[in-house]
Amino acid sequence: MTLIPVNEPVIGEQEAANVMECLRTGWISSAGRFIEQFEAEWASYCGREFGVAVSNGTVALEMAVACLDLQPGDEVIMPTFTIISCAQAVTRFGGVPVLVDSEPHTWCMDVTPVESRITPRTRAIMPVHIYGHPVDMDPLLDLADRHG
Repeated sequence: MTLIPVNEPVIGEQEAANVMECLRTGWISSAGRFIEQFEAEWASYCGREFGVAVSNGTVALEMAVACLDLQPGDEVIMPTFTIISCAQAVTRFGGVPVLVDSEPHTWCMDVTPVESRITPRTRAIMPVHIYGHPVDMDPLLDLADRHG
């Protein structure tokens, strides 16, 4: 079996120089030119007017789920193999995580059983890309479009 490294840092000269600039200027947290630059470039890349940097993936998930305006009992379909923050974000806003199996070769959401898990309470499908393997998004987006 091939080991897939979960966390393998790649730090080059430019990254080291950027860290040193942050340390010299004292901007090492949630403000400064690198944050502003990142937010602007990310927004542009996504074709949006604004982008917001957050401290970690859990906060990003919570922001995304907050935008769903879930009502108590609303369902969000997600894979069985993911970080607990996905389900936690849904339950924090009153939703119910609905799990679908993951594919054995990619560990990503198996899109085949998703349609059978959709109910009148389904508000979102939360695919999670794992270890560099993307979820097969085309059929998932088609499915979501068909169900509104």
